[in-house]
Amino acid sequence: MNSLGVLALVLVYLSLPGTDSTTNISLPYIRYAVFNISIHLMVSFAPFLSHGELNGFWQYNKNLFLRFCQSVLYSGFLFLGLVLALSSLRLLFDVDIKGELIGELFIVVVGVFNTWFFISGVPKNTSVLDGVEDYPKGLKIFTQYVLIPLLVLYLIILFSYAVKILALWDWPRGIVSYMILCVAVLGIFTLLLIYPFGSQKGSVWIKNISRFYYYLLLPLIILLFLAIGMRIEDYGVTINRYIIVMMGFWLTFVCVYFMVGRKNIKAIPVSLSVIILVCSFGPWSMFSVSENSQVNRLEKILIEGGLMEAGKIKNEAICEVDTAGRYSFINKEMNEGVLTDSLHNEVMSILDYLDDHHGFNKIDSWQTQNVDSIIQAIFKKKERWTRVNESEIYMNILGFRHYHIYDKGGNKNFSFSSEGQHEAQAVGNYSYFISLNIYSNNLEEYAKSYQFDSKKLELTYTNSNVLSVSVDGYGDFSFNIEELYESVHTASNKNAVEKSLMSIRSSNGVMEIELKVNNFSGREEKDSVDVHSINGYLFLKFLEQQ
Repeated sequence: MNSLGVLALVLVYLSLPGTDSTTNISLPYIRYAVFNISIHLMVSFAPFLSHGELNGFWQYNKNLFLRFCQSVLYSGFLFLGLVLALSSLRLLFDVDIKGELIGELFIVVVGVFNTWFFISGVPKNTSVLDGVEDYPKGLKIFTQYVLIPLLVLYLIILFSYAVKILALWDWPRGIVSYMILCVAVLGIFTLLLIYPFGSQKGSVWIKNISRFYYYLLLPLIILLFLAIGMRIEDYGVTINRYIIVMMGFWLTFVCVYFMVGRKNIKAIPVSLSVIILVCSFGPWSMFSVSENSQVNRLEKILIEGGLMEAGKIKNEAICEVDTAGRYSFINKEMNEGVLTDSLHNEVMSILDYLDDHHGFNKIDSWQTQNVDSIIQAIFKKKERWTRVNESEIYMNILGFRHYHIYDKGGNKNFSFSSEGQHEAQAVGNYSYFISLNIYSNNLEEYAKSYQFDSKKLELTYTNSNVLSVSVDGYGDFSFNIEELYESVHTASNKNAVEKSLMSIRSSNGVMEIELKVNNFSGREEKDSVDVHSINGYLFLKFLEQQ
């Protein structure tokens, strides 16, 4: 049996994606976490499926809970002590302690020491637990004076919010689903902890709380379904939303189960483990349903926008990759502006979600190009931390720029940065350089003076997006930042721009000034552009001495 367990762990490890994979890597870990939760729940009830009374079941899980708390406490102190010891070696003896060692130490303490310590306290003979009547007083005090007051406070907040919805007819916010879910689980956990104390003298209130809690929970479950249903109607199913719906059905089952007079607390972990397993595989699983939902949303948006026909993207941008991994597009951004700002943002949101969770296998057939081979060619020459998101490449191929449009009264914010930015460098043939950090909000004028070699330089940035430079005896110079925006916006399909595009040079025969911009941002309005933030350098060269 142990060999099968080790084999299962090895297979799980081998199924995880490698670091060089160009496809999405988060979904296997999500699936692994889901299976982990289900298996840990099985540990709580597996010894009591065929035999054992509820007292034995409670005693067994009480031991697991207390042992878990002890193992976390001991492991935490052990890890902290070892880290302080290593820090002492580094400070007192100049021992080179690499940062990776701390992470490896954490894995050893949590994965080995914590696991062994926990397992060593798991009861081996579960059949004798039915006769054990050890009910820790500290556990009751913690539940009575900490958990229950917190639970009552949260319930008051949620019911007050429900009253607000009814009074103002204000639609519930999506975050309320997570709050209800957390409060519901906290309540059930609290009731499980105090379960045996309800039969003791003077603890009738515990039975009353257990009896009425599930009735109080039902209205909140209805609110949960209402809130998450609105989110799904607007934005489709995601893994998180699927899990909330799944947990909503589970909570409904638990409420109905105890409201009809059932008292077997083993039904709580058993039912939760079963529903998690059932919803983790097959075409009805959280992974398949969420992927299909988002792909269908994207397809519907493109078809209704006239951007997709006969299963193929119209005006598809053709991506070309050179031997160095640099890529460019032919017929780029031909679909830009076809969709409304909100639909443009939805397309980007869906592609980002697919990139984070499912990959793009289901939409690869929409393009005439082999996008996966294109991405492999781009990534082949790049370190992993320098790679662009695959969703950005797909967005570009669909004919859009990969950026979120912030709509404020018809205005759109923008931000462009130089790729890698202009590094610190020698002045070279230039005589001086000035560091720029301009922020001019609300169309206020920015002005600053510099003094060098008995000469005075006046720097002014006006609300007409013009950076003006005036040098005593050498004349006036101007740099039109709005023209820079137009050239960058036209030439680049992303927010990171080649450094050569972020440079402007001006000369009048006696002096030359070059403006090198690291980044600039602002707002594109209906008929104009407001650039309110500029960061970069001014390089000055005297061509003739005055």
